[in-house]
Amino acid sequence: MKPRLFPLWALVLIGLAACEGRAGRDPVYSGTVEAVEVNVAPEVSGKLLSRPVDQGDTVEPGTPVATIDPEPYRLALAETEAARDEASARLALLTAGYRSEEVEAAAREMDEAGAQLTQAEARIGRIEDLVAKQIATPDDLDLARRDRDAARARLAGAKQRHALLARGYRREEIAAARAEVARLEALRDQRALDLTRTTVRSPLAGTVTEKLMEVGEYARPGSPIVAVADLTNLYTWVYLSEVELGGVRLGEEVAVRIDSYPGRDFRGVVVYISTQAQFTPKNVQTVEDRVQLVFGVKVAVKSPAGELKVGIPADVVLARRPSSP
Repeated sequence: MKPRLFPLWALVLIGLAACEGRAGRDPVYSGTVEAVEVNVAPEVSGKLLSRPVDQGDTVEPGTPVATIDPEPYRLALAETEAARDEASARLALLTAGYRSEEVEAAAREMDEAGAQLTQAEARIGRIEDLVAKQIATPDDLDLARRDRDAARARLAGAKQRHALLARGYRREEIAAARAEVARLEALRDQRALDLTRTTVRSPLAGTVTEKLMEVGEYARPGSPIVAVADLTNLYTWVYLSEVELGGVRLGEEVAVRIDSYPGRDFRGVVVYISTQAQFTPKNVQTVEDRVQLVFGVKVAVKSPAGELKVGIPADVVLARRPSSP
């Protein structure tokens, strides 16, 4: 039996129909499913006492994921609070001034010094008369005068002490004491904050994807203990040429497909379009494509039931826009 030959015109029509079919399909771009993932690290150092979460656990914002030994921070806080209380007591003492009993005692000392000076001056007068009568000697007069000068010095010192006690402490002393109280209060607040930070909490809602430290290890600020990813709000990047970029808009709904669920479209939304061209990332399959200049398009896709997994390939179907007449 001879093979059936198609006329030339039939072959041309079939080819045109195939081209129209390919040209009429919505363009598909490949990417990889990604998620916002946060490495949860402590802000204070210490021995890791507990890590109550494991891989696959669901956490909410504020969920404890680890506990650092809090005892050193409790002791430091107690020490600072005691020092603050002592400084506050000293400030209160300086602000209140000297006790009334001290001021009254200084006043009595001043009165006594004044009386002694009066007696010393009177004695000089008597000795001067005796010297004139040649009953007392000039040495006796000199001794009386020295006693008078000493009484004057005691009176001056008593007056100065009384004035000091009456005025209270110097302003500079009070200012220094007030500054010390403020410093210790700030240190107290910092140490109280450090104590609260011994409980490490998740900053977002999501799923624990990695455990990076075990109980008993020494944790340091910046060294992650667990990784948490938001697996319900995922995204993928696709890359379009300048010509293709005109067919996509911010906020546009697109279909996202994965091989695990053939025939099912996941709802995606274009949330970002790059404003600058870049070379195609290295994870694109062919070398020829990697040297092209493209624009990144970020597509957010929800997976409330957890069907989509981080790292799996995904196809983004963009709706073809009619060409302008």
